[in-house]
Amino acid sequence: MKKYPTLLRCYARPEADHYIGHCLELDLAVQGNSLSEVRQKMEECLAGYLQSLDPENVQNLFPRSAPPQIWLDYYRVFLLVQSGRFLRNLGQKVQIFQEQVIPQRLAIHPVG
Repeated sequence: MKKYPTLLRCYARPEADHYIGHCLELDLAVQGNSLSEVRQKMEECLAGYLQSLDPENVQNLFPRSAPPQIWLDYYRVFLLVQSGRFLRNLGQKVQIFQEQVIPQRLAIHPVG
């Protein structure tokens, strides 16, 4: 028996002067001028695609996986987003700083 996804993974990213969005489980793509526009278009595209399915073609058209290069791009974007979140959280708990060594406070004399 075929399993159907209950969660559709989608992502959006900039490309040149616009944004593109992809749905991995249905191999759908949209384009827009902003992330919110891409998300809105993707929601409309997904709804339209899913509504077009009927019992005769659902097994052939759902799910239909995106090509490997789209999956690789998704995981690249996913890792970048997760890394950014991790670094922001880490930045609240750690600090990088520099302290200047003042030679007069040391028991040695500077070279030079």
